Amino acid sequence: MMRFSLLLGFLLVVSTRCWETEQLVNSVIAACPPSNFICPREDFGHFDGPKWVWDKDSIANSPEAIYFLRLRSWNLITLEEMKLAYCCRGGKCLLRCGIMPRVEIHMIKTFPEDIMEVFELGIDEIDKHREFVEEYIRETEKNGAPKHVPAELEDFFDAVHKWQHTIRRAMIERQRTRALEAI
Repeated sequence: MMRFSLLLGFLLVVSTRCWETEQLVNSVIAACPPSNFICPREDFGHFDGPKWVWDKDSIANSPEAIYFLRLRSWNLITLEEMKLAYCCRGGKCLLRCGIMPRVEIHMIKTFPEDIMEVFELGIDEIDKHREFVEEYIRETEKNGAPKHVPAELEDFFDAVHKWQHTIRRAMIERQRTRALEAI
């Protein structure tokens, strides 16, 4: 009898919903913001050309919802699982959402190769990231690169991307000057 009671209690706990459907839907939408170049997977959105909205009913009635609604707590691992289940993070589905891949410029692809020269150009919007970038480079040389790019480094890359034409012209001019000095 005691085993039956324990089994019944366990089944009740396992089958009990711990979260409201609305919490799940809001969490999925928050986990996959378009500002991070993420949009719904095809079965979880309504699409009209590059415009789209989340299909809240599809999220709430999906097989994945049963799993997420029964979890005792949500954490970063759960967040990643939600992204995998509900969000498009690459390929053709991003094009369907109107999110075009951004080709990184050479200075970002080869980071940290020419970055100290970039700082020497004196561009305020880039220079404000210098302390963080130098510390990041020291840390990655010592401990290896982290799994995720820190937000401040992304901000730095955005500034480099914004000023890329000025940076390129200045670096070409420096190369010319050095070449002439070597003659």
